[in-house]
Amino acid sequence: MFKNLFTKKSSYYYQIEGDKFLMLDSEKSQIGFLLFLETSEVIVITHTEIFPVFSGKGHAVLLVEAMVKKARKDKKKIIPACPIAFKIFTQHEAFSDVRNQNTRLEALYRDEPVEDE
Repeated sequence: MFKNLFTKKSSYYYQIEGDKFLMLDSEKSQIGFLLFLETSEVIVITHTEIFPVFSGKGHAVLLVEAMVKKARKDKKKIIPACPIAFKIFTQHEAFSDVRNQNTRLEALYRDEPVEDE
């Protein structure tokens, strides 16, 4: 059930429980999670949360990166709808290959105004 998506040197594991993508440490204690919606073509990240004791150490980036690896493996695109995931995607060009380029769709999920074309 636990899966390490990084190298053998990594001490983080990831587990999917329904719509929750969990990040666990080497002792299987939860570090944080992201909530997502998934269709046959896209993964929408709706919430990203790192527990306070682990915050500020780059765990959110690692968590989003793990979801990016899942999307690549599953040949899906990601809509980073939550502010944290959106910021991470903006700051990491390496994730651009899986980012859904439909800005209208992204705006809808981010609950932003959508301009008519």
